[in-house]
Amino acid sequence: MKRIVPAVALVFLFLVQPLAAQKESDKDAMFQLTRAEVYDAALAVVKEHYTLVAAVREEDVITYQTGYSLTSNGLQVTVNIEEPNDKGEVWMHLRPAKKQQLFAWGAGGRASKKFIGQVRDQLKKT
Repeated sequence: MKRIVPAVALVFLFLVQPLAAQKESDKDAMFQLTRAEVYDAALAVVKEHYTLVAAVREEDVITYQTGYSLTSNGLQVTVNIEEPNDKGEVWMHLRPAKKQQLFAWGAGGRASKKFIGQVRDQLKKT
């Protein structure tokens, strides 16, 4: 009985966590716009500031590479845009990955935060 209680608690945590409301972070941002507007703004930012690797409009996915810096040999970032509910919320999720290095010293979070700011600025222009 003593072993079952912790196991049930762990299963409960894993099942309830995905149901929790999404919150913005350095790598996630919410917009009150359409998926197409957010996708177009993100793609425009990538084309202007980064190296585009792939863009799949049907799946609302963009992959790009950043340049080198003192703390990073560059990052490959995947941007996924989704509309998880009917509230008109569109979420942009960034997933940075290191290239050819062991440590990025927090470069992924900084690069993601910068990209989200650039997308917000691009949306203000349009």
